[in-house]
Amino acid sequence: MDSKRLTIFPRTTNGVKDANTINRRGGYTELSALKRKLNREDGLLERKLPKPTPSLQVKRKNFTPLDEDPGRHYRCIHIVDPEGERPYCLAQEIASAATENAYRVVMIRRSLDKSIYGLGDSNPNLLNIVSVFRFQGSLFTVFDRPGFPLSEIAMSHSPPLGLAEVRTISVEALAGICAVYTAGLCLPFIGVDDITISASNGRVKVALDRATLQETTAHDKATAFGTMLDNLVSHIPDSSALQQSQDLLAFIQHTNERSYPELKKESFLKDPLPTASLIPFVLNAQITVFPVEHVTKAVITDLGTS
Repeated sequence: MDSKRLTIFPRTTNGVKDANTINRRGGYTELSALKRKLNREDGLLERKLPKPTPSLQVKRKNFTPLDEDPGRHYRCIHIVDPEGERPYCLAQEIASAATENAYRVVMIRRSLDKSIYGLGDSNPNLLNIVSVFRFQGSLFTVFDRPGFPLSEIAMSHSPPLGLAEVRTISVEALAGICAVYTAGLCLPFIGVDDITISASNGRVKVALDRATLQETTAHDKATAFGTMLDNLVSHIPDSSALQQSQDLLAFIQHTNERSYPELKKESFLKDPLPTASLIPFVLNAQITVFPVEHVTKAVITDLGTS
């Protein structure tokens, strides 16, 4: 009977002292913690162990105002509610030869003279801050283009928002709010009109500019979100079904007891609808509640103080 000979080369042990771990079948025991090298005709092929995926960390950013006229960069195309407490301007970015497709629409609001905080990386469920300008003694904050205010959508009679839509809006809004929370900031107040929904894709976005963002503490609860949901239900016509929903009432109650990360795990938020399902409610509200107005030209600096 032919005998087989096994030769172990010192350089293949990777520093293991006992390299003669031979089993009864003449093979060797695999060491899972080591790199495996396979002999091939074209040389040695190393099979490396997979590297762990680094965890994503949301970082906040303190925006330093640019000492420039925002009108040099944006052209105001429509002032929304100029006589109200929170007037803002829908503006279009002025394209240059070096920036193609720069005609995006943004929101510009005159801000209080305070530090402007946002996220280092944009979040799809927030009205992210694009830039901040200081001009003629005032701060102007440039945000993502807003959708249609949830306060107006809620007032529409046909079709009215139902439990499924409230669940979907909550899931989307909490995704943005939790990003702010993870960055070490919290929103002490959230209004129904601080949440907007896009008519093109149903994307829900939360505004960051209603109140001063505060540092998070170990005792922070999601009370502001529960208050917003209470107000939302009161805006919806014939909302008796929502007011009698035990699931919704329990969820609102839990906002007083849970932090935002804990609230995201609530069973009420399971199985939301696709965001596109919200589009008909936005389009209907635009026709019924907020007719399309003639777009007027204006100057950004005409904005009233907020």
